[in-house]
Order: sequence, then structure tokens, then C-alpha cells
Amino acid sequence: MITTCGVVVGLIKLDVKLWLVLAVSILGVGLTALAVVNHARDSTESRTREFQREFTALEARRKKAAAFLLEQGGRQDDVDPVLDFFEDVGYALKRGNVTTGEVYQNFDVWIQGYWRACFDYVLAKQKEDADIWCHVFPLYEQMNKISAGAWAEKDVKEFLHGELTL
Repeated sequence: MITTCGVVVGLIKLDVKLWLVLAVSILGVGLTALAVVNHARDSTESRTREFQREFTALEARRKKAAAFLLEQGGRQDDVDPVLDFFEDVGYALKRGNVTTGEVYQNFDVWIQGYWRACFDYVLAKQKEDADIWCHVFPLYEQMNKISAGAWAEKDVKEFLHGELTL
């Protein structure tokens, strides 16, 4: 004959087995989620490092762009590769391939400086092609929210003179 005590002990034993399965399952899901988060973080850091290398490779072009913007030579389209670079960064930020913090830490000064210096040029080009550099302004806006605010004209000139020394 089965006693009440025997049934309760049997349920407790069954519950322990179920709890063990549940705990292992939860642990597995948690570890998987942690791995996904770590992979995403590693991916954004990797893409940021790629952008850093690309930006360093743009130094000669940045110098030409700064010279043009300071009316010290060059051509208007010398700024295009710099704006193209920031277009790529803005698109990557929109897609979640880089984080706002990573972009801010690595490129804020240049985003602020080049956007302020190239604003009129970008608007003129966007009248011809509305899609050109369409991710640069949102990128600038996000950086501007974090930083101290818009630069004065003298700050832009100082920045461009700094770019001439590359």
C-alpha cells in the first residue's frame, strides 16, 4: 500500500529531477545569451578597429580636404573621401555594427570638425543627389548630443589647421 508520505517523497524526488533539468536549461540559455552578447561586443570593437585603420589611411586626403576648406589649395572634391568615410561610420552606427560610445571616443572631433566645415558643400551636393552622405548628419547629431555642443567658427579653423599638419 502506498502511503501519503511515500507519494510526497516521490513528488519531491520528481520535482528535484525536474528542477535540475530546468536549472541546467536556464544555465544553458544564460551562457548562450552571454556568448551572443560577447560576440556582438567583439564584432563592434573589431569594426571600430577597422575604421581606425581606414581613418589613418585617409591622412593625406584629410590634409588635402583641410587645405581646400581653408582656401589654401586643393579642389572641392578633395573632401569627398572624408565625407564618404563618415557616411560609412554613420551607416555602421545605424545598423548596430559600432556603438555610439566607440564612435564618440574615436572620431567625435573629426565628425564635428568636418561636418561644420563641409555643411554647405553637403547641402549643395544633396540638392543633386538626396541620398549622398545621408548618414553623416545623423552621425553628427548623435555626437553633438554627447559633446559640449556646436563648434564656433574659430574652433573649426583651429581643427582644420591641425589637419594640415598630418
